[in-house]
Amino acid sequence: MLLKNVDRNATYPWHDRVCETRVRGDYLYYHYACDGFDDKGWGCGYRTLQTMCSWVKLNHKPGGAEVPSIPQIQDILVQIEDKPESFRNSRQWIGSVEASYVLSNLYDWDCRILHVASGADLGNSVSTLRNHWAEGGGPVMVGGDVDCSSKCVVGERAGHLLVLTQI
Repeated sequence: MLLKNVDRNATYPWHDRVCETRVRGDYLYYHYACDGFDDKGWGCGYRTLQTMCSWVKLNHKPGGAEVPSIPQIQDILVQIEDKPESFRNSRQWIGSVEASYVLSNLYDWDCRILHVASGADLGNSVSTLRNHWAEGGGPVMVGGDVDCSSKCVVGERAGHLLVLTQI
């Protein structure tokens, strides 16, 4: 079962109050094995993408494509010639670029990719994230560099990010 809007009832270690800025609208939280597909340890980018797709579908494209499965995501990336045929049924990771391709392909949804050189530099981008959510934006995919694991960020309070982790 997928959980909806998990940030709404979360307790935040830095304050007893809600996030100052967060995702507007509804989304479903996709996590490892949430659909019975065994992706533990390698599917974080796919699950973050699925969470992002659910937000687009629920809030902007209700008649659009369903949230794709991991095999469907791989098929899309092969069909648009981003990945070779050998990518299908693999455990290869995806990142923000691939997520943007899938969102564009399924929902005609444009994405912005913001390069942050390291985690230490993320603080400089918090205002960009704040503006994104204040203007009605959805979940954000982050990850890379030394820690390659994808994370889904859904809110911020006092410079602290609310990150959905893969369980």
